[in-house]
Amino acid sequence: MNLSQKDCDAMKGFSILCIVLHNILHCVYTQENEFTFNIANFLELKSFIVINSETIFSYISFWGWYGVPVFIFLSGYGLSQKYASATSAPISGGKFLLAHFLKLWCLLMPAYTVYLIIMASNGSTIWIRPALAQSTMLINLLYSPTVIKPGVYWYFGLTLQLYAIYYWFCHKKNILYPTILAIMSIALMSVLIGIKGGDSLYLSYVRHNCVGWFMPFVMGIMYSRYAKNIPKRFIFSMLTGSCLLLGVLLLWYCNYNVYTWLLTPLFSVIVIATIIKLLFIYVHFLYECFTWLGHISSFLFVVHPLIRELVLTMDDTSISLSSLSLYLTLSIIFSIIYKPIYTSMYGRINELTNRILYRPK
Repeated sequence: MNLSQKDCDAMKGFSILCIVLHNILHCVYTQENEFTFNIANFLELKSFIVINSETIFSYISFWGWYGVPVFIFLSGYGLSQKYASATSAPISGGKFLLAHFLKLWCLLMPAYTVYLIIMASNGSTIWIRPALAQSTMLINLLYSPTVIKPGVYWYFGLTLQLYAIYYWFCHKKNILYPTILAIMSIALMSVLIGIKGGDSLYLSYVRHNCVGWFMPFVMGIMYSRYAKNIPKRFIFSMLTGSCLLLGVLLLWYCNYNVYTWLLTPLFSVIVIATIIKLLFIYVHFLYECFTWLGHISSFLFVVHPLIRELVLTMDDTSISLSSLSLYLTLSIIFSIIYKPIYTSMYGRINELTNRILYRPK
């Protein structure tokens, strides 16, 4: 049984909320283990005895980034669903990448331009080469992860890489090919951990690029191809609380070891997918709320770093509930405003590109 479009939207909505909250809270509270592994970050969560706002914010800060693997999973799932039924390659490789590049570029550039203006007005130096690398979504490959500003925009370069990987290694290919990619990903990161340690810049570089995320991407492709063959009884069991509990436990205990930590993106997908399925059955109102949020998730992703710059300053040592509410409210409002800007910009650029590339000879 495949995920419905509403299921995918709800998963996006839940995941983007986790990401947006994480990206402001981790500036103050417990650091995450997203790109590198530090056991102290995880053990800090265990040191909390009293449940208060600091404890809750620290938990959201640490776990919130696990919304990222869900989006990568849904990218693999969506590409496979869209192009699996095609009788041939979707289009030529160049046209396929150009089409997706334009979508990403039109989504990125208005927000990124505003970000550069904000940084310049604050007296920060704007370096031309990194700015051009970010604008072309090549910064992940050309520069150290520490150069990517705002940090969350690393995802654009990753997404473009995954589109290329799908076209040349996954589309209409035997499942053995993407499976090998996933195994190579784990093997490479394990070797880097063994040689350089779990907190090395080398590991961070790999995890800022597609090689570090083949597992959830391939998981999405495999789910798209084979989920319909899973017995209904098994699907039903996935909707139970015991499955959710198992996923949470695996996600928790795999953070005790740097090698098992590499598997946590898979468990985060299971946890969030199960939560969404349970919400559909038992709390349908929340399911609909997350579905609506999923519709603006891409715009929320590009806008929230700008709002964070306005709400959060370097002098902040804590984040109040009121400032967090303001951050979320403004992010959602400006995401709604951003949507027609993107639609208009993409429509015009796409039309111009088609005229140039496909004009009659």
